[in-house]
Amino acid sequence: MSIGPHPFNSYFHDKIEYPKPCESMLPLGVLYEYISSDFLNGWLNYVDIKSIRLISRYEPFADNQQDVQALIESTPIHTDLADSLNDDTFILAQAAGHWWFFWYDRDCSDCCIGRFQTTDSDETVLAAFADYADDRSKNMGYEHSGSPAIEIPLKCMRGWLRG
Repeated sequence: MSIGPHPFNSYFHDKIEYPKPCESMLPLGVLYEYISSDFLNGWLNYVDIKSIRLISRYEPFADNQQDVQALIESTPIHTDLADSLNDDTFILAQAAGHWWFFWYDRDCSDCCIGRFQTTDSDETVLAAFADYADDRSKNMGYEHSGSPAIEIPLKCMRGWLRG
């Protein structure tokens, strides 16, 4: 599509046919906070998910365990975390040589996304992520805090994902 030779186009110093969200749109070493879940959805389907954790913040641990079990037993064509889980979901992924962190907050208005590089081994990063999820689940000071994070099997992420 050509936007034409109009003076309005001088406001733009570059044209990109289609952005590559995992390569060019989020600075390295930055964690964006208090953004909508829809913003995270723009990246989620362009990364290779390595680990998923559900923390107990708004819902009791037992209810979260039941939700995860129901997600495991379901067979949706596309996974919608917002329809399946009623508490915060942490996702660690890789793409374009970088690590990606997603925090889907269930009120959908104060989610987080970040991208980073490290020389740490994959095992070290995965262990740090699991420890962080456990810490947040146990120590955030909400009514249902105090339980460890629940690991969600990667097989639960099917088709086009939405948080």
